[in-house]
Order: sequence, then C-alpha cells, then structure tokens
Amino acid sequence: MILLVAVPFLGAIGSLIGRHWYPSSDQGLELLRIRDVGGSHTPLLGAWSRWGWAHPGPSLFWTLAPFYRVLGNNGVLVGVGLINGASAIGVVLVGYRRGKYVGALLAGFTVALVTNALGLGMLIEPWNPWVAFLPFVLYIGLVWSVLCGDLATLPLAVGVGSFVVQTHFGYLPMVGGLVLLAAVAAAASTVSRRRSGGNEVDRRARSRSLLRRPLILAGVVGLALWAPVIVQQATGHPGNLSELITYVRHPPEQPPVGQEPSAPWGNSCGRSGLGYPATRPPDRASSELPRRIGPMRRSRPSPRPDYGQEGAGRRTRCGWRSSRSSQLLSPWQRRLESRASSLRMSCAGGEAWPRSLISRSRGRWCSVLVRAGSVPLQWPRPRPAWLQWLRSRCSNCPRRFRSVPFGSVSEAIGVVVSPTAAALDRDHRYLVRSIDRRTVSAPTSGRFFALSIRGFHVFSDRGPDAVLTYGSWRLASPDQVDAIITMVAIPEVAAGWHPPAGSRVVATWDPLTNEQRARARTLDTRIRAAMGARAPTRLVVDSDYARSALVDDGADRREVDELGGLQAHGDGFFVYVSPSR
Repeated sequence: MILLVAVPFLGAIGSLIGRHWYPSSDQGLELLRIRDVGGSHTPLLGAWSRWGWAHPGPSLFWTLAPFYRVLGNNGVLVGVGLINGASAIGVVLVGYRRGKYVGALLAGFTVALVTNALGLGMLIEPWNPWVAFLPFVLYIGLVWSVLCGDLATLPLAVGVGSFVVQTHFGYLPMVGGLVLLAAVAAAASTVSRRRSGGNEVDRRARSRSLLRRPLILAGVVGLALWAPVIVQQATGHPGNLSELITYVRHPPEQPPVGQEPSAPWGNSCGRSGLGYPATRPPDRASSELPRRIGPMRRSRPSPRPDYGQEGAGRRTRCGWRSSRSSQLLSPWQRRLESRASSLRMSCAGGEAWPRSLISRSRGRWCSVLVRAGSVPLQWPRPRPAWLQWLRSRCSNCPRRFRSVPFGSVSEAIGVVVSPTAAALDRDHRYLVRSIDRRTVSAPTSGRFFALSIRGFHVFSDRGPDAVLTYGSWRLASPDQVDAIITMVAIPEVAAGWHPPAGSRVVATWDPLTNEQRARARTLDTRIRAAMGARAPTRLVVDSDYARSALVDDGADRREVDELGGLQAHGDGFFVYVSPSR
C-alpha cells in the first residue's frame, strides 16, 4: 500500500528529469528566502501575505534549503514532492497503527482520492498554501491516534502541526483546536494511569528518561520549532506575531470578488493563471444557465429505477449531456451506459462528450466508444484506471508545461536570462521590474532571482510590502541605481505600453510563430470591435469565466476560443534596459 501511495509523488518528481525550473511570482520570492537560509539574512518569518504580515515561521524555508543547496531550483520541487509523499505515507502508517491492514487500506484509499483531486502538478507545487495541505491531512490522523490513546504520536503531531501553521497562518484555527484537544486527552490519560497505580513494569517505565514521556517531548519539539518566531517577535520592529494579532482583532475588508483562494480539491477547470478559480457572479451564472440548457431535453421520469439518469440531462463537471440517446436505450443498455459513464472523465472547456453503444450478440458484449482522444474501450475490460486518471488530470494542460508552476513564465525567463545577463555590467546596480497584467507581474521575482544568483547587483522598487517580499537590503529607488531592467509581455506592448526614452531591447522570446502571432492580433482586433466600449484594455482569455464574460459582452465564441488556445502557449516578452534618470 505504501508503494502504491508513493507512485504519484515519484511520477511528479520524475517529470522534472531533463528540465530546469525558473521560479516566478510568489515561488520566486520563496526561493529568495530559501537561498538566504544559513547566511546573515537567515529568515525568521514565513512567506509574505498580501494582508501586510508574514506567515508565522520559517519552517518551510529551512526544510527546503538543503534540497536547494544540493539540486538547485529543481531541488525545491523535489523537496516539496518528498514532503507531500512523506505525509501521504504517514497517513497510511497511522491507519495501520489504528486498524492494522484494514486501517491502512482505508487510509491509502483516502490518500488516493485526495491525490487524484490535487493532480500531479500540485504534488510538487511550492506555493505555501498547497505545501501545507497534505501535512495537515497527516496532522488530522495523528491527532486521531492521540485521542485513541496512542500518546507516542503526540510529539509528531506537535511537530507536523507547527510546520503547517508556520507555512500558512490560515490553518491555525483547525490546528490549534485539534492540538489543544490532543494535549488535554494526553494529560487526562497520563493522570488516569498514575491514579490507577500499575504494576512494576509501569513504574520502571515512568522512571526512565524524560524523553520517553510524550508530553515533555512534545513541549521540547514545540519550543524548538517556535524559537525563531519568538526571537523575531522579541527583536523585530514590529514583531510579526503582534501584526498577526492585530489582523485577527481588526480584520480588513474581504478579498475582491472572483479572487477567493481555491479549495485543495478543485481541478483545473475555470482556473485563472494565478491559481484562483474563476468564480462567476450570480447575474452571469443565471444568464448562462438557460443558454446551456436550451438545446437540451430531459428524459421523462420512470416509475422503475432509471439507470440512465447519468445520461439524462445531468450536469457534468464541465457541461451538460444530451438525453436524446439515453431515451432510445433499453434498461440493460442504460445500466451499461451508467457504468461506462465513469470512464468519461475528461474536462475540456465545458464540451459535452458524445458517445454511442454498439451491441453485439444480443447485447452480451458491448464496445463503448468514448471520445477522449478517440480511444476505443472494450466492456467489461476497460483501460486501466491509472491511465484514465492520468488522462483526466492532463487533458487540459499543454504538454511542455505540465507539473511546473507558472510553466510558460518559467520557460520565458529561462530563454531571456542569458542574453539579458550578457548585456549587463557586473559593476552596475539595476532595478528589476516587469509589466504583465495577466500574471500580475509574475516575472519580476523570477528574473530578480535568476540575475541575483549570477552575481548581479539587482534591487526591487520600494513599496508597501517590499520589505516582506524582498527584504530591506534588496530595495532601492531609481536614483540609487545605474539602469532599470523591464520585462514586458508582448500583449502589453500591443495594448499601448511604450518604453522610456533611451531604452534598448536586450532579449526577446515568443512561443508563437509569426503566423500565430499575426492571427492573435487579428482575433484581438475583431473581438474588440465586437465588444465596442466594453472591451478591456487587454484581452485575457485563460479561463472559462473569462471566455463567457467576453461572449456575454458581444464577442464571438469561436474567436474567443481560438484566441484562448493561442494564449495557452504563454505570452511572449521583450526585455528592455532603460536609463534610471
């Protein structure tokens, strides 16, 4: 069972072979902090938050630092994969401690379901909200084991819970409540045992080393993991714990609509480039529903159990299926159709997948044709479940960008960083910027990190959160540097951005051919003409919601889908070096 549970994590790590990952966005900021571990600026805080504070502790950075020292950028992804894999295996071991082989089987099945929902890419995703998720699942199992009287797991529960909270502050209510419950249960169990006396063996066990006592060992583990946080609170100005308490007591306004953080069990349907689910406002959702249901027909309710309800107008994860074919099937064919529907797992832009059943020998054997790459399946011997799982996880991802965070931006940084470095002077100081509204200027941190590890003196602009993101020693103003490096997305230039006077282009990259880029400009012009004054400054078609929003405002669906397909390859970039004054 342990080997089966470890297979997806090993596959995700193995997908990095022969590739080099260039971090960007929040991942680039995390690698800056990971690289600082062991130096004069060793972090005592966690990842930064857009609410003006940092997550409680540096456990994530300190854990991943050895992997970075040995394997470089890819080592961080390997380290995350090993953390998640160890958490999944830990869940299985906890299940074995509680229920032997049956418990291990149930725990392994649960982990498999969660892993299937996450997808391979999330298993090596270094973004701190995701890194903490599978360890939190392990933490729940450990607390359950403590409540069952297995006090030996209490120190491990404290350690895992501390890692989870320090990695992401949002887990504090759940982790804090459960660890308090586990500590009370452990103390009550210890007091009960002492009052009940016990035989000579118990007395000898109590007289052994203090490290054998779960409560004391749990306290030592907790104190060791939270020591950096306590030091920062005592020496920092202001202390981060004080900022967190202020945030809890006086929370600011809610996050903007459509940018709510996604749940760990979400899939890639309708997800924007930032990793958030593209939520649809109620007014657009209500207007979209009749348009989707209009061409469909629902089958009449049957007095007997209807095994064709799977094909009778039920909404799938990404679309509606017509009930026309199910109305022509006999009961046994509907039963077969219901079972075969589990194989139709693809999720591609809300398309309803057609299917057909071809009977042979009075229906004893059937060949089920599933349009998922035109793969014929034989009933009752379908393709292996692991193959269907891989197809469903990867059907929407461009092949070269699978399993790598911000894959298109990573490839762009990898292409432009060498010519950019060749055009710079190592004795000069540079301010690093980027302009890309699609990814909220994600290339800034990635290019900053790539140039800094090459020995260049690069700095970031001063801003409200600049100290938390980059550190005060990496900040500068334009009058304190010799030049400014700006990485601009090609669509931003097309939308009207102009480089400052005296700028020169030092590197370019475009994933599209000349014909594809010309086609993208033509589609952009047509869609803008159809939308009129409602057209945004830049057309970003990277989610189902974005496509539906453009269509609702007058754009043609086919043109929007074609533009989205071109944008899925990633944006091209220009790199400018401009004078600072």
